[in-house]
Amino acid sequence: MKKMFYCVTSKFYDDGRVNASMISKEYKEKPESTFQSLPRMDVYHDWFDSPEDAEASLAEARAEGKGAGK
Repeated sequence: MKKMFYCVTSKFYDDGRVNASMISKEYKEKPESTFQSLPRMDVYHDWFDSPEDAEASLAEARAEGKGAGK
């Protein structure tokens, strides 16, 4: 039986910008969270069991981006 999981994709650019978004998708098991370091950014794909946990992670990533200019 499939269950809904929530993925927050966060991109942390070397210049301090942050982009974050969330999707939901059904899987039999929760996918593994991943990290990738690219030449101009680090990309995180974090998977969550609940939309509330995913929303909290999304808000946290976006807050880090707003604080980058301080």
